[in-house]
Amino acid sequence: MRYPTTVAAVLVLALVAGCRSTAPPPPFTDGAPAIAAEVAPVDLAGFRALPVADQERRRRLADEELARFHRWHQDIPSLLRRSGVALSFFEGNGLLADGRLTVDDFDRMMPVLQRAVQIDPACTEAWFRLGDTLTQYGDWSRADAAFTAAWQACPHDLRLEGRAETARGISRAHAWLCRDTARWEEGLALLERGDGMSAAGADDQDQLLRGLLLAGAGRFQEAVAVAKAMPPLRYPRYGYGMAAGSHGNNWIEAMAWFAIGEPAFARKALGEIYAYRAVQQSTRYWNDVALILDTVGSDTESDATYARSLKGRFPLLAFFP
Repeated sequence: MRYPTTVAAVLVLALVAGCRSTAPPPPFTDGAPAIAAEVAPVDLAGFRALPVADQERRRRLADEELARFHRWHQDIPSLLRRSGVALSFFEGNGLLADGRLTVDDFDRMMPVLQRAVQIDPACTEAWFRLGDTLTQYGDWSRADAAFTAAWQACPHDLRLEGRAETARGISRAHAWLCRDTARWEEGLALLERGDGMSAAGADDQDQLLRGLLLAGAGRFQEAVAVAKAMPPLRYPRYGYGMAAGSHGNNWIEAMAWFAIGEPAFARKALGEIYAYRAVQQSTRYWNDVALILDTVGSDTESDATYARSLKGRFPLLAFFP
């Protein structure tokens, strides 16, 4: 007799509907269009030609839009973010790193960032966030344009205090996009343009990215030299602080072998694969590992690794020894 089961199902659905009806509205949907309703979009040249008072007014309105973005970003809980770990480095997909975002979130956030740059095209952060978000969702051509606009806006943004570091961040994010789209030499040029390898000394991500770009470009000897010289990358381990591992060095060397048509040597260079580690640029890392495994015929392993690259977050086990 199915009557009790049907009644239970109806009650559950009613409870869910009731919860949804009383839930607060999603971030940034309340009154979003009204902020910039009376402000016409302008390009960077048009913005710079405006009177100072108009520029300041637009700057304030764009900052309000950015504040909406920041509130939304903070609404997503993250173990890494609460622990003070550099989320965009360790997961590679800054916003998607929590594994909680959907196309609906993308649809909510894009208008906010687009309004910000239409109001104030000198708002470097809005352009940068736009490029980062588009990169994560695979809209690479528009992401490319957004990073270019961020670079152009940087000298004219009165908000910025450390322009050199801002330029470095833009060039680095753009270089990662170039790596995703196999534009190796362009990515290397972007690193140099942003002083990623000279101004303040190369940090871990600069060296990792440079090595991977050299590997993809087929510059085997240079890539392997970076892999050998780069200090072991450190990753968080629960109860142990930060642990060091050779996964980054192995990644560069493996991709160097793979780029010259030696997948078997690439698999050997990867060494032992730690499936549950909070490794840097994890989405990109696992995608590359899966590609190598797939090429050498490890179908079962490659399927699981491709799935791991799509998770966009670390399981809790990643933080335990």
